[in-house]
Order: sequence, then structure tokens, then C-alpha cells
Amino acid sequence: MFCLAGFALAFTACSDDDDYVVGEPSVGAYFPTGIETKAIDIVPGDTERTFTIARSSAEGSMTVNLEVNDPAGLFSVPSEVTFAAGQTETTFPIRFNVDALDLVDYTVQVTIPQSQAYLYGTPQLSFTLGILDDLRWLTLDEPAVYTDGYLSSLFGLPPDTWEVQIQKKVGEKALYRLVDPYGENSPLYDPSEYDPSQAYFLEINANDPKGVYIPLCEIGLDWGYGPISCWSAASRYLEAGNSLAAIKNAGYCGTLVDGVITFPTQTLLVAMGTSLYYGNSNDAFKVVLPDSEK
Repeated sequence: MFCLAGFALAFTACSDDDDYVVGEPSVGAYFPTGIETKAIDIVPGDTERTFTIARSSAEGSMTVNLEVNDPAGLFSVPSEVTFAAGQTETTFPIRFNVDALDLVDYTVQVTIPQSQAYLYGTPQLSFTLGILDDLRWLTLDEPAVYTDGYLSSLFGLPPDTWEVQIQKKVGEKALYRLVDPYGENSPLYDPSEYDPSQAYFLEINANDPKGVYIPLCEIGLDWGYGPISCWSAASRYLEAGNSLAAIKNAGYCGTLVDGVITFPTQTLLVAMGTSLYYGNSNDAFKVVLPDSEK
């Protein structure tokens, strides 16, 4: 009898398993992989960006709600999108007035409600929108006064001084760039040796006035030895993983004092083609900032 009771119990358990019904497959909307762009550049004239939303089934029509998180309140996103019967993908716009945007990054999130989201898809689109980086540089009202310590040092020329348009990066304490410093306004300019197809910049990071450095910058010149680029030893050591504090202590950085940027002798570098040379052996390099920056 004990064996029979055990058999009956096992039989009952098996019968319960036979009653199990597999759940319905998830049907819903999602954002296709790869469209969750993290940074989107906005340029003058832009009015909107378009994004794709998909669904797991093409059966019938379907309206999906969109929940929007826009802390700045400057972007217009539709509250819903509709799929027509047979349609598995559609698009929706995010609109904005570029003139109302500051020179900062804005974060926007668009979420499909859980009740309408595809179980195996991405339910949220999160990204940043911001003015194109080149537009975040403001031209100062007055030019800088630039004394060349790069080419004059390398080629044994007398160090010339001239005025150069200067820009400052929005949101930075003292990140500047000289606009076409070796262009038409330069005494070193020769149209046969200069590339006029684009603007060239000599960028100077003086956010730390005792730790000034110049990243690698093409200057548009080619004097027959290959395109010329200018930078500083401090920047090269930074790229190699050294700390700015250590580079300052070693004496490789420039300084910003009373609106004047200078560098120690032989701490500037000139690249021509594949060759690298020391600049500023004549201790001539100097940038005098406009009065508004002093």
C-alpha cells in the first residue's frame, strides 16, 4: 500500500506539470541597437534630428507612447508614435531652436513605457545634444600680439611680431587658440607655401597659468620639408601619461603672467614631415593677450 500511495503521488505531480501553459511571446516596441548615440553635434540651421523606433511584430497597427526626460525643456518630442499595419520600423523627430541653445551639452532621454516595451529590446534612448565644438570658440574683440619662437629659432630667422586673431573656448578658464597665425597677416607668409583650404589654429592651454602647454597643431605651412606642425614638450609628455604636476616640476611648461604667455628655452617642438626639432632656442616665443584677458 505504501508503494501504491507513492505511485499515486508521483502521478498527480506529473499531471500538474502537464497543465503548464507557455506564456505568450513578448510583443512591443524598442530602439534598434546602435542608435543610442551618445553625442550629437548641432550646427547653425539645424532644426531637428530624426530617430528610429521598431517593434517586434508587424501585425495590425500600433500606437506607442513616449516618455521624455528633457531637463532643459528646450527640445520638442512627440508624445507617441504610430506603426501602420505591416510596419516594423518608423521614425520620430526631436525638434529644437538652435538659437535658443547655449554652448553647453544637453541630455535628453526618451523611454518606451514598460507595458509597451519589447521584453528583449532596448526601451530607452539616451543621448546628448550640443553645439558643434568649433562653434564653442568665441572670437575676442581685440587681437593677440604674437612673437614667433618656432620657425625663427629653427631656421635662424629674426623673431617677427604681429597681430593675430584669438579665440577663447567657452566654459574654459584660459583655453585659447590663435587663428591662422602663419596666414596672410604673418610676415612669414608665402601663398605658394601655405594651404588656404581651411583654417589653422595654434591652441594654447593656459587653464593652469603655471602649467601652460600647446597640443600638436598643424599650421598650414610647408617649406619643402613636409607639413609643419607646432606643439610643446609638455603636451608630448602629457600624452605619454605623465601628470601635469610632474611636468611643471621638471620645467617643461610655459606660464601665463599678467596676460603674457611664454615658454622656457627649447621646450617647444616643431614637426616637419616625420622629423621633430626643438623650437624656441632663441627664447623668443610670446603671446600677449588682449587687455580684456589680463
